[in-house]
Amino acid sequence: MSKKAVVAAVLAVAGVTASCAVVASDAVSAAIPGPLCIPGSSTLPLTADAKVSRRHPARHYGAASRWKVNYGPATLRSFVDFDLPTIPTGCALTDATLEVTGDESGHPHPANAWPGAYVNIYLASGRWRESGITWNDMPPGYGCFGDFKDYASSGDLTITTVLQNAYRCLDSGRLKHWNGLKLKGWSPTTNGRHPHWRFAVDSRESGHPPIVHISWGLSGT
Repeated sequence: MSKKAVVAAVLAVAGVTASCAVVASDAVSAAIPGPLCIPGSSTLPLTADAKVSRRHPARHYGAASRWKVNYGPATLRSFVDFDLPTIPTGCALTDATLEVTGDESGHPHPANAWPGAYVNIYLASGRWRESGITWNDMPPGYGCFGDFKDYASSGDLTITTVLQNAYRCLDSGRLKHWNGLKLKGWSPTTNGRHPHWRFAVDSRESGHPPIVHISWGLSGT
């Protein structure tokens, strides 16, 4: 017997009309919740990281102990990858950081001094290998949407929005595969002042490997 029929039978005994029973049954169905999100978090190691250099466009740096971005001009890029976790049904990504140990040199210094030294963070547009990536064959452009930035400082680089977009793009098909992140240095040029700086980060081969922290919670919160 269907759920609606059971509800109608029970309410009929109580003298409730069939139309009221249907309304009550629909209310019961509407009250049954979907999958309940249990907030949680995950800490992820990098599975690959490497810089590429325009000065040495055919050289591999995947085994180096540091990767870098710079500006003035921006002649270095870096790529990082990790296993993007599946977010539980009913949940949404609420926070994500890339924890790095590094140092920024040049000007502006520190990175949050005017006019600012930033790491622009993109979704990588294609597959790459830590042992093989070079300036000549790095994935071009970006994978989906534009860049998101944070100061080029040791500590946590915020990657919440870029990863939220990664999940959206993977779900919609705009991004065919998760390919990790592409990082590039950037600064505004203001009043004739031309920033010139470098941010060097300990790689996963070092004693202070980068770590990704991801948290999730109820959708829409």
